[in-house]
Amino acid sequence: MEAIANLFAGIMTIPVFIPFAAFVAVYLVLLFWKKKSKKESFTLAVNVTTFFLIAAVLLMHGLIKSEESISAFWWVLLFFVGVGSFIGWLQYKVKGKIDPPKMARAVWRLAFVFFTVAYFILFLSSINYFLHLT
Repeated sequence: MEAIANLFAGIMTIPVFIPFAAFVAVYLVLLFWKKKSKKESFTLAVNVTTFFLIAAVLLMHGLIKSEESISAFWWVLLFFVGVGSFIGWLQYKVKGKIDPPKMARAVWRLAFVFFTVAYFILFLSSINYFLHLT
């Protein structure tokens, strides 16, 4: 029973440490198994991958800085509040009203871009960090 639990835990860590594996898996499952369109599959894969990218960035930050991953959580929260406020302000200036579902989608998609860049920066930084340790 312990072997099954270890196998399950190992499988679940793959999307956290390699978030783009989750992107490919979700995209292919939706495209071929659920028969969704390419656009729908891509959109849902981006939405799912954003969650894994956030988790991966938090964990890598904790590894490099040798501190709790929760300390970087406040930066993530600040990102969402700041970008959400800015997009809400832009919507109010342009349309005269705020559309919360549209704002949430925009923030989540910008988070995908931001955390993808942060993931690659931290990935390269972690390689450099661990090479200097040896």
